[in-house]
Amino acid sequence: MNPERYAQKRIDEAIATGDLESTVGVGKPIKNLSNDPDWWVRAFLAREELPRKQAEFRSHIDQLLGTAIAAPELNGARTALSTANHEISRWNDGVETSFHIDPISEIWLIEERAKPPGG
Repeated sequence: MNPERYAQKRIDEAIATGDLESTVGVGKPIKNLSNDPDWWVRAFLAREELPRKQAEFRSHIDQLLGTAIAAPELNGARTALSTANHEISRWNDGVETSFHIDPISEIWLIEERAKPPGG
């Protein structure tokens, strides 16, 4: 039996036994259906509170980048950036990121750290 026929058979059986009668929204139009083809994406994002979670995550990454910039030694900066890369990769479901300190920035950090306080 092909999948379409099997699915239709299961639906017909559920209708016949009344299993679908208690389904929420039966016989009613789909809520918020409009001409916007992305309505369902917007509804999903709202349900999952992704804009709020994304803002919290960005704030966390900004803190890590601030820690990297303020680190008294390059190893501390590298550690903060490595942590940021790892967390961004997890957020992106395994996609690699590449925050790093380029050689010019390393030289700048070394020179800034070498200056006497207030100098």
